[in-house]
Amino acid sequence: MGSYANIKIGKYDFWWEKNGIRSLLYIFNPDDYIKTIEKDDNGEEYIYHKLITNVKKAKEILDSTGYSMTSAENFFNKIIKQINFDDNEEVIYYFNLYFSDDNEETIEKIKSEYNFQNWKKTIEFATKNLILYGVEHSDENFEVKIKNLESSNIFHNLILKSLALDNDFFYWGIPIELLSWHSDELIMRVVLECIDENEPIELDYTDLVDGGYCEEILPQSYFEIEKTRVLTEGKCDKNYIQESIALLYPHLKKCFSFMNFTKYNIEGGADSIPRYIKAFAGTEIKNKIIGLFDNDTAGICARKTLDKISLPANIKLANLPNIELAKDFEVIDDNGNISNQDINGIACSIELFFGKDVLLNGNTFEKVELKDFRKEVNAFQGTIQNKSSIQKRFDKKLKYAKQNGISNLEDWKEMKILIESLINIWN
Repeated sequence: MGSYANIKIGKYDFWWEKNGIRSLLYIFNPDDYIKTIEKDDNGEEYIYHKLITNVKKAKEILDSTGYSMTSAENFFNKIIKQINFDDNEEVIYYFNLYFSDDNEETIEKIKSEYNFQNWKKTIEFATKNLILYGVEHSDENFEVKIKNLESSNIFHNLILKSLALDNDFFYWGIPIELLSWHSDELIMRVVLECIDENEPIELDYTDLVDGGYCEEILPQSYFEIEKTRVLTEGKCDKNYIQESIALLYPHLKKCFSFMNFTKYNIEGGADSIPRYIKAFAGTEIKNKIIGLFDNDTAGICARKTLDKISLPANIKLANLPNIELAKDFEVIDDNGNISNQDINGIACSIELFFGKDVLLNGNTFEKVELKDFRKEVNAFQGTIQNKSSIQKRFDKKLKYAKQNGISNLEDWKEMKILIESLINIWN
């Protein structure tokens, strides 16, 4: 019969794998492992091996690697284009198995109702019911229990029936023959969108361990996924963002990789990113890539050089995000005059995201100095003073947080905004 690993949310096993586990590990990390000892009704101890995360973390992993709600909608719309109801007799036949004998009436109804919004709405209906009430796939009354959840909506009927194990034609309401690589991640993302972010997600692989199919502690390599590659302006940006992700969002360490400037002696600077982006686009590399520019005048100018290039969907460009802190910042202009200005888009380098506690020099913030006028955007380039001192203060902040934990999340507000901009870039 074999052994199974299954992902359960609430009372329902949403995904499973027979005699293996690797296809289920996308949203999990090694640190999610929990070993519990429970007693049965006879008092006999039984050991369980599980990975436990929650919906929020799982959504962030999927979003960070491109499996966002926007991608899911694009995926479903592509499915619709592939279904030719006027010509694909096999698809029409299978659709009709789920509805009425009136072929013409059924197909016309499907044409009008088979869209992403209805699909998402019905997944929400099914998911909430399955989490609350559960249906065991091994239950011989599976079809009867599923039927109790049905309604007159075409998708309700189609999606719920397609959850049966013996269904060879549809998966979550989509013809199986039209599914592609990573369809599971996109469908999972839509399912998770319908669930409370704090809801636990449990992967139980006890059966695999008992059956000898895997060890209690799964190898690190099992959890590796295709990373989103981030190109920054230099090694400081790379190091500080990477370390902050590990501290603030440790579950996302597996999702991002950054250009290694030091190891390969790679040239940095705002003007280098467009060259690397063009090279990656030209080689038609399939990895997800983010070109991340500073939110200053030099970064804005460098990004503008790519405006007329049609980049593939797997490459995104972004500047460091606008932040409230930068809207009213003390600036020294080219004549030496001091005033408060909005420096978003003028002088927001990585240092502006280190937190107010780091930017303070005594009782006042470090100042921004304007110089190097750029004609193409009619603005000065701004640079924060005492960068080296600011970086040393942030190094101390990072070291303390690694050793003692984060005492005040407000001090990390700007860095969290930056990281969240990377998580959500594919939406």
